[in-house]
Amino acid sequence: MAATPVHRRRWVFAAGFTLVEAMVCVAILGIALATGVPALAAMIEGMKVRTASYAFIGSMQLARTEAMRRGSRVAMCKSRDGMGCTADGGWQQGWLVFHDPNRNGRLDGGEAVIERHPGYPGKLVFTGNQPTAQIITYSPLGPPRTVVGALLAGTLTVCNRSVDPVRARQIVVSRTGRVRMQEVTVPSCG
Repeated sequence: MAATPVHRRRWVFAAGFTLVEAMVCVAILGIALATGVPALAAMIEGMKVRTASYAFIGSMQLARTEAMRRGSRVAMCKSRDGMGCTADGGWQQGWLVFHDPNRNGRLDGGEAVIERHPGYPGKLVFTGNQPTAQIITYSPLGPPRTVVGALLAGTLTVCNRSVDPVRARQIVVSRTGRVRMQEVTVPSCG
């Protein structure tokens, strides 16, 4: 008598989907993308605002440190081309940190540029209130000053251009030189 082979039953899955299963997967994927992509875009825009705000704060801290280290005035100004200060437009076009021993708030021949920061093309807008709109200088003792030498305290708002209310970051400069950042909602930006 010949032995019959014993077959073990294996679960075999079909290699593929039915049309109904594929349509359900595509529908679920479409719903996930429709809800996730706008949230992801908003998160990316928020990260750009935060990163730009930290870059500006870093430059302010550099200017303050350099003023104390050099024992002389150091200034930050808006700069469109990285070669000189600009009076019009916002800080989003870029800025310079430079040694300003004659305390005039302008980059003159022979004054050392400490940092050149390129602009932020696109939707980012940096708006300063009156004390921080044009130039920020630091005295050798550390506090921020206006060009004429008065103590400086002000707020700079960084946000994405919008006519609707939008989340923004505000960089608040105290007259002692302390800088802090806060998240706010502004009615419009730019």
